[in-house]
Amino acid sequence: VAILWGSTIGGDSAVKPVRVATGNGTPPDSGMDFWRARVLAWPSSRCGAFLMGQNKKERVQGQRRPKPVATGPVSSDPMPGWLKTDRALAAGESFFRPVDWLAFGITTLVTLLGYCLTISPDLTLEDCGELAVGSMYAGVPHPPGYPVWTLYTWLFTKLVPISNIAFRVALSSAVAAALSSGLLALLTCRASARIIDGIEWLGGVDERLAKRITLVGGCVAGLMLGFSGFMWSQAVIVEVYTLSVLS
Repeated sequence: VAILWGSTIGGDSAVKPVRVATGNGTPPDSGMDFWRARVLAWPSSRCGAFLMGQNKKERVQGQRRPKPVATGPVSSDPMPGWLKTDRALAAGESFFRPVDWLAFGITTLVTLLGYCLTISPDLTLEDCGELAVGSMYAGVPHPPGYPVWTLYTWLFTKLVPISNIAFRVALSSAVAAALSSGLLALLTCRASARIIDGIEWLGGVDERLAKRITLVGGCVAGLMLGFSGFMWSQAVIVEVYTLSVLS
């Protein structure tokens, strides 16, 4: 059908039925010779050129033009981005940029807000009871004891003057989870900038656009961690795991 459409119905006016001489020099009269002529004429038809990626001008020339190579704007500064970053560090400048800290702040606040809206108001199941008691008295809940976690949550039981002990300890889990998500956003944003600086053909990208890309990438990475199923479930109850992620 494509051959018929390309050479008769949808073909160019210049494409006409071709009569090809057979081996003995006589015109083709059989059906097989007729279809052989159609097949030979098909590449120059409109349908054949469309499927082969040619336009009308290329068919007239009888050859395909080479595809243009997409080249971005060439940076006027020949120094690679990673080398400039290393020299900036050697000069005493901060490794993290303001946009990196912005990604940290946005991610931390958004995740903490989500945790506070869904936090458990009281004790839940499993180890929450003994962990809350251990935090209240700075004791040993059960082996191995979690001494760093116990001191961390004990501060929340003394410094946060709202609700009950279980809520205060659960709030400490939410804070640790939010900081973990923000830290991932900070590192991802900075690493994305280093990756962009290390790619040669991205050297001419506008600096403001590059900062926006890295900011979005960092926030997305941090929010994906913060609102993943396991992280969210442990950030709203009395448990030890979110501080382990942060540390």
